[in-house]
Amino acid sequence: MKKNILNRLNCLVMLCLLTGCFHESPDPLAPGGMVDPTKVNVEVNVSLDFTIDPFVTQSRAGSDFYRRFIVDLYRKDDLLRPAERKVIIIDEVRTKEEAFRLPINLNVQPLDYTMVVWTDYIKVGTGEDYFYNTTALTDIYSLEPYQGNCAYRDALYGTALLNLSEYSNEWNKKIQVSIDLERAASPIRIIATDYEHFVEKHGKKVAEKATVTFTYSFYVPMGFNALTGLPMRSQMGTSFVVPLSMAERLEGGLQIATDFIFVGEEGTNAIVTLDIKDEGGNLLNQVKNMQVPYRKGYLTTLKNNFLTSEQSSGIEVDVEFDEDINVDID
Repeated sequence: MKKNILNRLNCLVMLCLLTGCFHESPDPLAPGGMVDPTKVNVEVNVSLDFTIDPFVTQSRAGSDFYRRFIVDLYRKDDLLRPAERKVIIIDEVRTKEEAFRLPINLNVQPLDYTMVVWTDYIKVGTGEDYFYNTTALTDIYSLEPYQGNCAYRDALYGTALLNLSEYSNEWNKKIQVSIDLERAASPIRIIATDYEHFVEKHGKKVAEKATVTFTYSFYVPMGFNALTGLPMRSQMGTSFVVPLSMAERLEGGLQIATDFIFVGEEGTNAIVTLDIKDEGGNLLNQVKNMQVPYRKGYLTTLKNNFLTSEQSSGIEVDVEFDEDINVDID
């Protein structure tokens, strides 16, 4: 029987000291090279609800990725283009406190805005989008080719209203804004419990060269609006290939694929097909149209004989809340 185990991700990452490089456009200057005293200086404090990495063994220190923060300010009359944007790339994070201040100061006109903060991972040394197009945080979407099976697809977001018009008659005003970030996408993982049987059936050489093709058989969101917190841009047929040799051994089996799916407040299901192929592309096994439940703040784990069994029904879902709830979704 297949099992889905959804584990609550509900602790805060304790972050306090950040060092690294960041990219900022210079603040507009008043005549004479002085900072305009009529603008409001905004400091950003961030709390992250990402505690524990859902795929912690995949994302150890010394990786090729840095965490990036984007801070956008949007006005009501233009939700497509930010009135202000600042970007910071963090190359070191030390964990101690619940929240930390981003080393970003925004000097903006005393108007009313919505602040949107987005954080994701990018390749070291590039400063460019890698997993997601972030030209507008109101229309974030996955880049092609789709980069599945990577812990660094993890992304978080948060918003806050800035009513700065009340400071229009004050000079050199400084304020602090606190934002709690939450995951934009829910992590899922596939664990095969039958690798030894697969080797016995097909041989070690075949197993070493085999691949797993992970396909979304029905529509899933490929985009996200960080201003509204809603997934968007649903597509079907998105897929990625994982060499079986890259699978990670866990206590309960072999983790053969992982991904993150954009999610809103309501939990829902994805439909997934797994194709196990040999080096020549010949189909060795197929698990077709599995229903994969996912929801914000939970890790979904599917566990079964995926390498040798074609069964895709009879999944039992175990959801960890205050108590265990078993739901049979035959």
